[in-house]
Amino acid sequence: MSGTGYFAQVESDGLVTDVRRVSAERIAANPDLYLGVWIEVPDMAQYPAAGWVWADGVFMPPPASGLPVLDGDETA
Repeated sequence: MSGTGYFAQVESDGLVTDVRRVSAERIAANPDLYLGVWIEVPDMAQYPAAGWVWADGVFMPPPASGLPVLDGDETA
């Protein structure tokens, strides 16, 4: 593996939906398992999580406010 070996699945709007430790070769060889766009995490200082945003070549955490907090009985 090159780099960190971690890749983030990113939607067209830049939203990170998944992060996995995998090689670029495995992603390319298994498009049915790795759907969409996968971006390599450049360094562990920018390790993203689901909900982060990929923009301008960096991963950014989601805004601290603006997301509803659900109590378990509600749906978004």
